[in-house]
Amino acid sequence: SGLGKSPCFKEFHKPIWQFELKNKAAWDKDMAAFNQALEERRQMKNTDRAELGKLPPKSVRTQYIVEDVTTEAIGNILADNPRGLLWCCDELASIILNLDRYAANKGGTKAKLLSAYDGAPWKTSRRDSEKDQVIPSAVLSIVGTVQPKILRELLSETDVQRAFLPRFI
Repeated sequence: SGLGKSPCFKEFHKPIWQFELKNKAAWDKDMAAFNQALEERRQMKNTDRAELGKLPPKSVRTQYIVEDVTTEAIGNILADNPRGLLWCCDELASIILNLDRYAANKGGTKAKLLSAYDGAPWKTSRRDSEKDQVIPSAVLSIVGTVQPKILRELLSETDVQRAFLPRFI
């Protein structure tokens, strides 16, 4: 702690964040145009709407990096970004401590992340079928910094036996 890992970590990720911000700005612009077209259609009479044809599809946001995220959200983002994602957090402890923060059944997120190590497919089915996900190759790289003493406190013997750590770093 205090040896200057954060400035190096941030500098390493600076180009990725620049791409992320550029794509977010382009997506915001596309979505503003989409929402404006949607609002204009809502205000038209039904007969006028029919003449316009179908509404253009919503823009898909290209993302490269996630930080504060749930596993379900990662699935949604991966579905739109088949080249994969970087899960990046300066303090790796925050990722590990927040796994399964919204789940009643603890441990499921770690198992899911184990399959992301080698780009295995992810399939998630929910009661609301619109939330179902099929991701042919879930490529998720996780990077962060942590002090060795903290890491030993965060991981259990089960994590070691399941080879969680070597896949995580």
